[in-house]
Amino acid sequence: MNLLRSLLCSTPALLLTCLPIASAEAQSATSAPNVIVIVSDDAGWADYGFMRDADPAADPRNRGAVPTPFLDQLAGNGVVFTNGYTAAVCSPSRAALTTGQYGARIGYEQNISGDYSAIDSGDQVVGLPTEAITIWERMQSVGYDTAAVGKWHIGAHTDGATEQGNRPQNQGVEEFRGLIGGSRGYFAGSATSEGQRLIETLSDGQGGVTTNRVTENELNGQHVTDIFGDQSADYIRDKAGSEEPFFLYTSFTAPHTPLQATPEDLAAIDALNDPSFTGNRRTYAAMQYAMDRNVGKMLAALEDPDGDPNTDDGIADNTMIIFINDNGGDCCDSSPNASSNGRLRNGKGSHYEGGIRVPIVVAGAGISAEARGTVSEDLVHAVDILPTAFAAGGGVMPDNDTVAVGDRIDGHDLISRINGEAEGHESLYLRRYAAGQSAVRVGDYKLLGRVGREFELYNVETDPGESNNLIDDMPDKAAELKRVMTDYDVEMDKPRHDNAAPNINQSDKFRFRDGAAGSGDVNWSDDNMWLDITEGGQISLLMNDGYANTELTFRNRNGSYTATNDLVRVGGLEFMANAIRFISRGPGENQGDGTAMINGLAVILAQDHEGNGPELELATATADDYVFELALKLFIYDDLAVTGNGTETFILSGDLSEYYRTGRSLTKSGDSTFRMIGSSDLTGTIAVEDGGLIADHQDALGFADIAVRGDGQLVLRNAAAAVAALLEGEPDFIDDEAAVLLGDLSGVQSAMVLDFDGIETIGSLEINGEMLGPGVYGNATHGDIFSGPGQLRVVPEPASAAVLGLMLVQLCQRRP
Repeated sequence: MNLLRSLLCSTPALLLTCLPIASAEAQSATSAPNVIVIVSDDAGWADYGFMRDADPAADPRNRGAVPTPFLDQLAGNGVVFTNGYTAAVCSPSRAALTTGQYGARIGYEQNISGDYSAIDSGDQVVGLPTEAITIWERMQSVGYDTAAVGKWHIGAHTDGATEQGNRPQNQGVEEFRGLIGGSRGYFAGSATSEGQRLIETLSDGQGGVTTNRVTENELNGQHVTDIFGDQSADYIRDKAGSEEPFFLYTSFTAPHTPLQATPEDLAAIDALNDPSFTGNRRTYAAMQYAMDRNVGKMLAALEDPDGDPNTDDGIADNTMIIFINDNGGDCCDSSPNASSNGRLRNGKGSHYEGGIRVPIVVAGAGISAEARGTVSEDLVHAVDILPTAFAAGGGVMPDNDTVAVGDRIDGHDLISRINGEAEGHESLYLRRYAAGQSAVRVGDYKLLGRVGREFELYNVETDPGESNNLIDDMPDKAAELKRVMTDYDVEMDKPRHDNAAPNINQSDKFRFRDGAAGSGDVNWSDDNMWLDITEGGQISLLMNDGYANTELTFRNRNGSYTATNDLVRVGGLEFMANAIRFISRGPGENQGDGTAMINGLAVILAQDHEGNGPELELATATADDYVFELALKLFIYDDLAVTGNGTETFILSGDLSEYYRTGRSLTKSGDSTFRMIGSSDLTGTIAVEDGGLIADHQDALGFADIAVRGDGQLVLRNAAAAVAALLEGEPDFIDDEAAVLLGDLSGVQSAMVLDFDGIETIGSLEINGEMLGPGVYGNATHGDIFSGPGQLRVVPEPASAAVLGLMLVQLCQRRP
């Protein structure tokens, strides 16, 4: 039993992953299957024969059809997914594949630089964070031998003094042959840089290295694609007679640039006599053909490991193979590789379909005979590969409800879906920090958001080229997908492990520099307008800071200032935070009368990743006449707590709204008094536990039930005579059907101040545990509870027993 398996199996919470391994006999069709994952690099969606057969949109349109006979053979033994997705560029795509997690969940949304330093020598870990559990580590935990051949590109840090690096030997890979970086020239012998040269590392996968050497010169003159194909086939032959199943990950660099093919492969393309194959398209096709040809070597090794005419030693029937391209074809950027994405719009790097939609094939062991050779339109993603492989080996993924947000697995087991034993994805999340791109796919529809651009909505089933933007025609569908995007965003991190990391705020707690604001109107995004509370120093607030862990603090001062939110989050939706805090200045700092006006674009308040609900803290307490006015709109994604013992004036003049999620509530605690002079559409409960809540707007309480307990006080007040005139003397603070609960009020005076003339109609009223019947209640009936001239009328339920009885009598009288 290897070290990782020993550790996992000694942990009670992970015992389910430690299922029996194959017996000590040679592999058989009844043992755990071998699993092979094959990745091509930057190939076009239309540049596979099996995709052209499966989807009419995969037509290369007079660019020449690249032959891929061996991948076509593989597809015939499995299922072709035409709605497969992944990240838009190389490195985060591989991170998603090897962790089963969306890149944004682990702060990994872009390519990475070649940082070869010790892992604990810098501020950020570039590449996979060491706490991520990789596909190799999971397969090790259920008894698999593990290997990786080809392109790594998910971390190059060496070991540090206190922490192992994120190279293959520390990520569960027992045999690695390939390059650590992301690309290189195709002929061995010329590469000298640490990231490009070919190496071989043999280890226990947990840092115990036995061999670590450069093989670049040994392979001099050979084409890298052939090298990776040969090394993969050799590994299969070596493991074919083993009693342990194996997991092999082969990540070709082909057909990524630079465009370099062998004369033999160019001749094979020329033999097609297709005039479309000229220039770069000819070389690209030869590279794609070479990649497919080397897949053929791997299939041949599975069928006949010892290479004699007898295939009795074959292990193909007991091997699952998953094939995926790493991102959309690199057809359209500044240095394209001449790939074709068919009718799909754009290519690599884009969040249009051409950048993120890829072919995926699952074939071989585990797939029912009925499913083989079929095409699926299910939504699938690179994150599905890890749980599919792990389940094939007998592993059981942890329940997402029992683990931290950052540890949740986003993928599903595709075999269970293929064989009709489980449901697939209802939606997919597709985000990239670069250019602020974010998208979701839900059913046939895809919503695309980019900072500074209008949202776009497409039916990608009928319009795979995304030429017909439906955003104005289908507002309800757009709203539905915006909610789905936010449902994902609340669980995601900011970029911490990719190329964006050095230029973003790694902290989450920010204090507005009120002194730097002067007396003018400044924006949240203005240079150095914030202080990093955690690490110190002046910083600028950025788009990526709009996520669920962010806390924003504003202080009073001697004089007024205005802070205008001009920020949105990645994708262009509302800026997100967990807390907005109003506090006093520190000892010795000037503070006095004035107003802090916080206005601008809306903010969503959400639960953070540790489970702390959103908070609006009213904590300042001075003898000065200071006003904090929150004039922007607040969307309440999770129930909001209004806390604090501040003595200043706190006003919410912006609207308070649910974010496509009904049943949101607000609870007021602490001694402070909070005025709401905007409207609300909350449908949960507004509860006043302590302090005061003043509703100065006829719609301030929305459709919520009302509860006042302990030392709380709720004031319903017309802000001005003009408001009363507009209401024609009939205020409507509380929804007609709302329940009002006044409990635990012994010794409390004026739990509700009805500061209006007229009668407010409600659904029910309970005071200190007693449910009151229909009638009118106020100061005259309960002077210890109510003050003010207004009254509450409790109406009977519409289907009361008396009404129902009358209806029955009338019905009976009508019968002959």
